Amino acid sequence: MGSAMSDDARDGSTRRAPAAHPPAGLGRAAARRPGAPGPAASSGWVLQTERDASEIGGGFRKDMSLSSDAVTPGEQQVIDKYHRHLRQLSMSLHGRSDPLHSVTVFHDGPASRWVAGLSGSGSVYGSAGAIQMALAPRGMTLREVLARTSLALSSSPFLSIDALTGGRPAPPPAPSAAERERVARALGAAAHMNSGRILALVDVPGADPMTALRWMAQTVPERLCQTAWWSTALLINNPSSSRRIIATPWSPALAQRHPREKALVDDSVRAATPPTDAAEQGLLQWYADLVLGAGGGGTAIRDGAETAFLKACDAGTAPAQWDALAPVWLASIDRVRPLSDDEIARVLGGEDDGPLLRRWTDECAERALKKWEDAVPALIGHAEPAVSSSALRALTGSQTGFMRLCQWQAEEIGRAALSTGPPVGAETGYGAAPGDAARAEARGIEAPRALLALQDRPALVREVLKRLRAFKRVTPNAWAPRAESWIRSLGLKPHDFDAHLPLTADRAVERFAAAPHDLSPVMTVVSNSTSWEAALDVILRALREAPSQQGALLSALHDAPQRDLNWRVLLNQLIPNDTRLADVPGRLDALNESLPDGSDEFRHEIVKELLERRGTKILARAADDQTGAGRDAAIALLAFAVSAHYRAPDPPKETGAGADRALDRIRSQGKWLAIAVVVAIAVIVIFVWTLPS
Repeated sequence: MGSAMSDDARDGSTRRAPAAHPPAGLGRAAARRPGAPGPAASSGWVLQTERDASEIGGGFRKDMSLSSDAVTPGEQQVIDKYHRHLRQLSMSLHGRSDPLHSVTVFHDGPASRWVAGLSGSGSVYGSAGAIQMALAPRGMTLREVLARTSLALSSSPFLSIDALTGGRPAPPPAPSAAERERVARALGAAAHMNSGRILALVDVPGADPMTALRWMAQTVPERLCQTAWWSTALLINNPSSSRRIIATPWSPALAQRHPREKALVDDSVRAATPPTDAAEQGLLQWYADLVLGAGGGGTAIRDGAETAFLKACDAGTAPAQWDALAPVWLASIDRVRPLSDDEIARVLGGEDDGPLLRRWTDECAERALKKWEDAVPALIGHAEPAVSSSALRALTGSQTGFMRLCQWQAEEIGRAALSTGPPVGAETGYGAAPGDAARAEARGIEAPRALLALQDRPALVREVLKRLRAFKRVTPNAWAPRAESWIRSLGLKPHDFDAHLPLTADRAVERFAAAPHDLSPVMTVVSNSTSWEAALDVILRALREAPSQQGALLSALHDAPQRDLNWRVLLNQLIPNDTRLADVPGRLDALNESLPDGSDEFRHEIVKELLERRGTKILARAADDQTGAGRDAAIALLAFAVSAHYRAPDPPKETGAGADRALDRIRSQGKWLAIAVVVAIAVIVIFVWTLPS
């Protein structure tokens, strides 16, 4: 067959006779009169046709009516480069046999263009056959080239510019399950092509060869497609081991008509076989079913695989040859393959070794949330950001999911309050006292780190607190400190949620420290305390923050005692019997200065408490003291009593039953004078004792 045509005749030599008149009925382009100008290349397509010229003496000539006029030298160079690889299908015509053809598509890297080559045999192609070279526009993909070529050949045995550019190609028909299985086998074979086996057969019985190639091209990324030749029936002159070829088998009619050419291909090219690895073939079967199936969803998977493939290629992990790119492509397919339920469970259980995480998608999180009720903690709390962030998107993408998230966090806070018992300092029931921050923090609760990415964290906090308030098993005093710790871990301030948080001791003390003259936060907590010890603890914590308010708090307890907690109990904490004598003057002075205006009667009660009930003990200690501290303490007691006496209001002028009260007031005044005298005597005695002998 190779001797039937010289190299000059195959490569488009200019030593050719004018083209013969084309037979009628070959499409719009073929209907032009002989010698008419060829189609312009304004569409981006460039066409060159060589065919039998027997009507003018035989030979193989360029058909100007089916060739473009405006061809640049660069375009002609690309056409000639691949023209030489195609075989001319000449034959002896004893009758008008059916027209048969093979289409081979090449990609030229330097030009970034596809070239479609047609080898025609019989009928209108003539006894010498025909070869057409169609240079596709720059940027057109293999899928588009095959679609355009298939559409053009559906109406004419010859390609034409009008047919290549007119109309809109329809997508290929969806293959059946058996046909998808055949394509999957071809994919497996293609993935394992090498220098010894350069051919991958797309053997789909009953399918049109061009349709089978289009199915195959749908499953292969464009960049990988460009590293192989694609053919409906492989017809090449000199097979090269550097080329990888994807082709459909020869049709029986073409093989019967050209057995020598068929034998040449069979002897020169060995086909790769599908993989024996069941996992790999299963992956390709899944991919082919998804991409080629009629159910939809395959486009996103294919685009995802191609994106991953291109990223890997751009990272320089593989050169631009089929053998190196094919494994990258397989890995990209595997990466977009959804995880099974078992694989998702392994990820949530922390059993993943890495490959599963690379395949994790938002769909995995959505499926896990639908399948398992308890999946929220494992998803949001997962150490891998891809898992936790996908779960967060899935939960916050719907009102139901957001409520699930809020309920889970509320239960976590409530569970922490129940399991760890009262927080530090919880003899008060309200949380840690100042100075116990380290221990308190150890018993706090933090929100999962993934929640920091939540756009509306305040909404989350409000909803969680709402659910906590509805809990019956956990008291506000128990969960509130943990809720505050949880809020802080979200980068928010508990103070901003005062309307939603119960007033705990910690928050009451904070508010009191910020505004000491407002006793309401502290007194509210005191009134809600479960015991007088708890209430007293809160007051003492408040006084550590604002000591100047001891008089105000004493007055508050005087006016409104809380159960067993009254002002005397607090006074005993402020000035206990065992107070160091040296501290007595300072404490009395601070107390005197802190008592609010208009509390003269209350001052008298304090003096009575100090001198009648406990002051004698202090005076006795002062009398035994041989230092100046005892003397100063006694003088301080006297000064406090005298100050209270002279602050006493004048007795009211009343008659009748009120006269008795006036008399009692006078007697009370006399009693204070007597007390003052006693104190003065004691001071004098102490002073004499302390004089140097």
